[in-house]
Amino acid sequence: MKLRIKQNFPYCKIKIYNGKNSINLENVIIDICSSTTMISTDKALEIGLKPELKDKISGILGINGPEFVCEKMLDQINFDNKILNNIKVDIGSLCMDDIDAIIGMDILLQLKAVIDFGKMAITTSYEIGNLIP
Repeated sequence: MKLRIKQNFPYCKIKIYNGKNSINLENVIIDICSSTTMISTDKALEIGLKPELKDKISGILGINGPEFVCEKMLDQINFDNKILNNIKVDIGSLCMDDIDAIIGMDILLQLKAVIDFGKMAITTSYEIGNLIP
C-alpha cells in the first residue's frame, strides 16, 4: 500500500464496514505511537456506528491532552486488501478536521506491518480474512 506524507505524518486509505454499511476513508494516519485505532466520530456516524449506553467510555491522552473515547466493535477493516474482522476501535474527536482515522499499533501488529519510508509504502503479511459480501 502506498503512503503519502502530509504535515509530516504518513497517510494511507482504508475501507471500514459496519453491517451492510461501508465507507472509504481517504485520510488515515499511520501512527506507531498510538496504542489503539481511532475512527473520527463523523465517519463512524456515516456508517451507523454510534454511541450506545452499553458502550465503554475510556480516557486517552491525545496530542491536545486528555480526551474521552467510546469503544466500539467494527465489523471489518480492509487495509490494502487485507481483511480484519471484529476489530475494537475507539470513536472520538480527532485533533485535525481532515483526519478520518488513526491506525494504531493494535492493527499494525495484527497486520505484521512493515513501513518503508524509502519506498513510501507499507507492506503486511497478515492472512486474508473473509470480506463481508
